[in-house]
Parts: sequence; C-alpha cells; structure tokens
Amino acid sequence: MNDLTPRAFIAEEEFIGFSVEEFLDLCEHPPLNGWQGKIELVEGEIVRMSPAAWPHSEVQRRIFRALDRILGDGIDGWIAGQEVSFTLLGRDRTMRQPDVSIFRIPAEHGRVFDSDSLLLAVEVADSTLRQDLTEKRDDYAGAGIAQYWVADVNARETHIFHTPVNGVYSANEPVPFGSALALPLGLGSITI
Repeated sequence: MNDLTPRAFIAEEEFIGFSVEEFLDLCEHPPLNGWQGKIELVEGEIVRMSPAAWPHSEVQRRIFRALDRILGDGIDGWIAGQEVSFTLLGRDRTMRQPDVSIFRIPAEHGRVFDSDSLLLAVEVADSTLRQDLTEKRDDYAGAGIAQYWVADVNARETHIFHTPVNGVYSANEPVPFGSALALPLGLGSITI
C-alpha cells in the first residue's frame, strides 16, 4: 500500500544520520511543503546546494552539450548526463550529484548509480569553489573517479584532477576557458 499521508515537519537540524535508501525515500516524499532545490547526502547529512544562477547554468549547459555532441547515444557505453546521482564507493552515507558527468549505465542498476559507473564528474563553481576544490574533490578521488573537473566561472578556468592514487588525485592542472580539455580514455576533447 502506498502511504500518501503528508509527513510531519522535520526541523533542518534533524537532517542528519540518513542512509542512501532513507535519503532516496525522503526525496520521493519530501517532508517539507514546497521543498525545492538541489540537495546531496554527505556523510549521512542532507546538504542544500546553492541555486544555479547565470553564469553557472550557462557553463553547465555548454559543457553538457559539448560532451553530448561527442558521446551522443554512447561511445563504448559512455554517455553524458546532467545532475545524475551517484553513490560513492566506500562511502555508504554519501551520494553526490555532479553538474555534468560521463558515465556508463550498467545492465543492472537500482534507483541511483554507483560511482564505479562514473568516469568524469564536473562541478561548475561560482559561489562553491572552496567546497568543490576540497570536500567534493576528496569524495571523488576516494571513490576512484578517473577525472574530476571544477569549472570556475569567476576565474574562467577549469581545474583538472586526474589519476587518483590511494584516494588522492595526483594532479591539479588549471586550464583557461577556451583551451581544449582532453576527455578520459581518449574519447576526444571539448572547449568551455
């Protein structure tokens, strides 16, 4: 039986201690009237993300369109996506939703994808640069994601992190907007 009864109000400070499954249930049946905006689960805590305004939305759109032009319906099973949710391997209480990604749809999957299907995670930063260059970078490196990009809309450069070893990326190479960015696995390159 499907319970359509409105959930009781949950105070914001009570948004901690959730598993991925509990988080997904809350997303399907929000406990707050008018719950809007992007959220992620970080170490069991529901974290509100900054709203995407211009130029964040424009840069995100350009990156996705460039990747989609190259990958189309899939190259070797890899496709481009926007705001797709991934649970992070080794982090059973964390689920990230990169702005743009290259990932593979596994033959069998549940409600969200595991990070083992994620090849490239891209975050677009305007007001979130510090978090994207530290916490999120560490999460993606710890999950073994081959490449992680942070497109800094204010400095007009993209930080390229790659080759994670023992949960740490071995390189951070800032590249100015307008320069070619090589995709992992020789899938091509794009320009932001």
